[in-house]
Amino acid sequence: MKYFFSFLLFCGISVSVFSQSGHDIKATIKGAQEGSTVYLAHYFGSTQYIKKDSAVVQNSQIHFKSADSLLHGMYLLVLSKDRYYELVINEQNFTLESDTSDFVGNLKTNSVENAAFYELQKFIKDKSAEASAMQTAAKFRNDEAQQFLLRKKMEVIQKEIVDYKKDFMKKNSKLLVGSFIKATTEPELPTVLPKRPDGRPDSTWL
Repeated sequence: MKYFFSFLLFCGISVSVFSQSGHDIKATIKGAQEGSTVYLAHYFGSTQYIKKDSAVVQNSQIHFKSADSLLHGMYLLVLSKDRYYELVINEQNFTLESDTSDFVGNLKTNSVENAAFYELQKFIKDKSAEASAMQTAAKFRNDEAQQFLLRKKMEVIQKEIVDYKKDFMKKNSKLLVGSFIKATTEPELPTVLPKRPDGRPDSTWL
């Protein structure tokens, strides 16, 4: 999900309401380079980001604190040029803990938004790993029946992801991350065309 929601930050879905309390975000990330500078940033296009705050790693701890509140949206926690993670900023005060070996799988946080966001990320990550293993297995299977079974299993995985996202949007409809997921999900098209007044299928509906 490298560029997940990148185009949404600061557009119509973003909330530009400021709180008077500023922001206070504490992260403990095992594996972060001691003494390095970590940035809290937001996307600018698909390959760039704008720094909004910075902090120095001390004993694996990173502390972003300012009297200025952050615009609500999708941000990046940038450890280095090649290592960064996405965060949902809606709450201005929260903590998180993880490590660089498996940031998604090991994330713990008291942020409702990010707990939901990473629950979804973990599910997709696990299912993608299953699909990848099947793709690898398919390369070594010349039997047409086995190839067919593998394709069917991959279709099941795809449906599981689609169904999970639908359920996620329902459960988290009041959260900012729920709105993000809804905005980036392809709408389902009807399998049967609506009918015109004369009873014939309306082929111009799409």
